[in-house]
Amino acid sequence: MMMNTPVLKKTATPRVAHKVSLSLVGMTPSSAAKYLERLPIDQAFRLFSGEPRQRQTGIIQTIDVAVGARLLRMDEHDDDILKEIPESQRQQLTTLLSWPDDSIGSRMSVVYYSLPSDRLIGDIDWDELTASPSWARDHTIYVCDDGQFRGTVPEDVVYTSSDSVSLGSLCTRNGRTISPLEDQESVIVEIEANGYDPVPVVHEGAMIGVIRHDDAAEIIRQESTEDAERQGGSSLLETPYLSSSPWHLWKKRIGWILVLFVAESYTSTVLSTFEDELSSVIALSFFIPLLIGTGGNTGTQITSTLIRAIAVDGVRLGDVAKIIRKEMATGLLIGLCMSVAGIIRATILGVGFQVALVVAVTLVAIVLWSSLVSAILPLLIKKLRMDPAVVSSPFISTFVDGTGLIIYFEIARLLMF
Repeated sequence: MMMNTPVLKKTATPRVAHKVSLSLVGMTPSSAAKYLERLPIDQAFRLFSGEPRQRQTGIIQTIDVAVGARLLRMDEHDDDILKEIPESQRQQLTTLLSWPDDSIGSRMSVVYYSLPSDRLIGDIDWDELTASPSWARDHTIYVCDDGQFRGTVPEDVVYTSSDSVSLGSLCTRNGRTISPLEDQESVIVEIEANGYDPVPVVHEGAMIGVIRHDDAAEIIRQESTEDAERQGGSSLLETPYLSSSPWHLWKKRIGWILVLFVAESYTSTVLSTFEDELSSVIALSFFIPLLIGTGGNTGTQITSTLIRAIAVDGVRLGDVAKIIRKEMATGLLIGLCMSVAGIIRATILGVGFQVALVVAVTLVAIVLWSSLVSAILPLLIKKLRMDPAVVSSPFISTFVDGTGLIIYFEIARLLMF
């Protein structure tokens, strides 16, 4: 029998404090542990890392095991703390720390209420059951025989069944489970598919933990932060922002900046290739920022929507045909609207009918091209087991800049020269 771990019920609020204390001074280790459990993990680690080693050990001994494991994973000296805590708790923490980063196994709770399948309803220790924090949160008995997962028995079934009935005959055997090796993003889909009830974590037939609604809420918050950083063209900080030095920020950003710089260099190559056309009709250069900006903005909108759909709605590469049809139809409507705006802008500048026509046609073509690329790339990268957020706003903008210019000048060459 195992107990305990924090969880958000269906109507509960996320683990966020309205006012964040700047330190844990004056709090007992137990009070500090409860306070840290309510905070997002980056804020919790910032406070935890500022405490003396002895205080950190006391906090880890009283904090929720899953939260403690995440704090230790971020701490360079976690082995020192593990040596100082009781054996039973050390084993639970070591189990969580043994799973890969960003896997379900690293985020699950290893404490839950479990009974064997041959236990009769009448033989259940009701005082123990109702006193269990795990039961109060899950409202479920997890049925396991020698660690092997058999199913679950929900609260309403437990209370309405006869005393002579065994848990094995009552348990639901076709409920949803999840592997500890799954990427943590998959828990979002599983929790929603399971009606926001806890999902047992099962490895080789054995139940080793449980993922709850509050875990999914924290994962969503973390993944949103990671996606925002990647879509901004930056590597993950891995430590709280306020704790990061300028040197650390430089290391995380300079790589992407240099890659995008090199990628942008082919834009100048395109311009030099079409030097004759530009020198013949200087007015063509007036619209370069407008055209490549429109393509980049279109791509950014699509990738942002699609990355969210991949994480939350379970969109996969098999849906690519449907997505392309949808985005190309939307892109055509947007392109036509933008072409009208382009003609109006060209008329205001007084560049003539031919240039206005080139701009109008190019806007439709660039929007359609950007829609096609942005609809495929996130799905393809996800298929390659990479984070689709790497198809960031700077990446899409850089790619569309160069290819958009080629489209622009080829259309100009076709219609004007």
